[in-house]
Amino acid sequence: MIHKKGTLKISKKVIHIAVRVFILIATFVAIYVFFISVAAQLTSIRISETLTDMGSARVTTSPATEFKEKNIVITRQTAGSGDLSIGISLSNVLDYTVVAGGVTNNGTVMLPAAQNTLAISIRFHPSSEGIKTATLTITQGGSVAVKLTGRGVKTGTSPLCPSSYFPASGKRDMPTTFTLQWSPASDPDGGTVVYKVYLDDDKNITTHSDGVGSVNVVRLEPSIVFISPSYTTAVSGLTPNTVYYWVVEVTDNEGSVVICPRGTLLSFITQHGITARSGPKYEYPTEIIQFDPRIITNPPPGFTDERFRLPQTTEVIAN
Repeated sequence: MIHKKGTLKISKKVIHIAVRVFILIATFVAIYVFFISVAAQLTSIRISETLTDMGSARVTTSPATEFKEKNIVITRQTAGSGDLSIGISLSNVLDYTVVAGGVTNNGTVMLPAAQNTLAISIRFHPSSEGIKTATLTITQGGSVAVKLTGRGVKTGTSPLCPSSYFPASGKRDMPTTFTLQWSPASDPDGGTVVYKVYLDDDKNITTHSDGVGSVNVVRLEPSIVFISPSYTTAVSGLTPNTVYYWVVEVTDNEGSVVICPRGTLLSFITQHGITARSGPKYEYPTEIIQFDPRIITNPPPGFTDERFRLPQTTEVIAN
């Protein structure tokens, strides 16, 4: 008996139906994934970048006195859409610090209705050598992850701090309006630098974390080329009889930042305020004359007359 091998015949119609079913299923899955991804996106804000390469930075101690800094920007999608609460969360706080609107690393920052953009400062301060990564999660409705990467190295070309500052740390009786001064910083690479001066009655002057007083940040722009022996910035409106702290932050054109002086704060104390009381006012002399009564009681031979007058220079005080 001879058996013939059977053959499986599939009509073109069946194949066509199967292809159409496959396409429909694939389309449904694609649409589903699309809507899920859209739901997870930030619909009220836009982020300037979601992958940030911080480059190389020198290994530093904690708290960091030098770091590599870059900014990303959050932009409101619709102007005038009211206050927005934006959450930030940083996964690696040992090698990175993130500051946004007074919030450091983790918390909720407000984007006021009158403001369309918010800058987020990313600081890379590696605690050891090697590649350091982190994820900054930004939440507003949905969430977006900003990937951070950088390399810690033993040596680097960070700017060198100024060698002198005015007022010197601990200086007393400073006026409430005067000029801060410091000698030039230098960049080993021969590049230019910019200065940012932090001045506050709060020791946490760069973060203002304890809520005392109000921070006053003075930035000098554009980049300064070292053509002057010293650099200055005027401050005013300080409170009398108050301890103020200040540092100079030096940034080169490659984004390397050094807080100067390293590892310490400069400080000064303003003078006591003097307020005149109300009431009658009196004049008093501001010059002193000396009169020798012996000239009258025992005049020298030939003495006939001597004239003098009281000083005319006076000041007014309140009683």
